Amino acid sequence: MDFFSHVIWTYLLFRSFGFDNSLVAQSVFFGLLPDLTFVIAGILLGSKYWIEEGKRPTRERLRSVFFMYRYSHSFVSFAAFLVISSLLFGSVYWPAFAWFLHILLDLWTHRGSPVEPQKPFFPLSDFSVRGWIWWRNPYFLIVNWALITIAYFGLQLG
Repeated sequence: MDFFSHVIWTYLLFRSFGFDNSLVAQSVFFGLLPDLTFVIAGILLGSKYWIEEGKRPTRERLRSVFFMYRYSHSFVSFAAFLVISSLLFGSVYWPAFAWFLHILLDLWTHRGSPVEPQKPFFPLSDFSVRGWIWWRNPYFLIVNWALITIAYFGLQLG
């Protein structure tokens, strides 16, 4: 799913649970964390090769970036973070569940993407999921944003 959809779906869901602004902001951050990790790794590694070699890195060279994607989009990584953060906070750290939401949304909206198939239990399992649709599909975009609009106004009226 696209960056902005992750932000808005996370905002709407956690706002509907009655979280205060601080927890909603934290939830939005953790809802974006899987992609932020992937993007930051891509920028750092990509720029390293660009600067050192003066050319764009090849897909082969960026394999480690896709490796980082596997970790950041894994229920295993989410679970490890949830356990650690909950121990630190002394109770379940609810904003972390936005990371879980991100993975769920991406599982079925990445068909045909460069990161397909999704491996939700990486590195413990090689089990993979082929998406249902690519989030860039115009029909999906229309339905997604229509649902976001309905959910937004439903939250405002409720």
